[in-house]
Amino acid sequence: MPAAALFPAVAICLSRVTALAWRAVVRGAKSGRVDAVWSFLVGAAGVAAAPSR
Repeated sequence: MPAAALFPAVAICLSRVTALAWRAVVRGAKSGRVDAVWSFLVGAAGVAAAPSR
């Protein structure tokens, strides 16, 4: 996928992840779980954005 299309896709995904994490915190989720899910999803976005060989 060209970088011009990949950057907006990753940005949108990270935006959604942030919104979901915020919603979980507002609903009273335990911060440890929110942090774990946040870390996993940000890592997944990084893997998706990494160039493949």
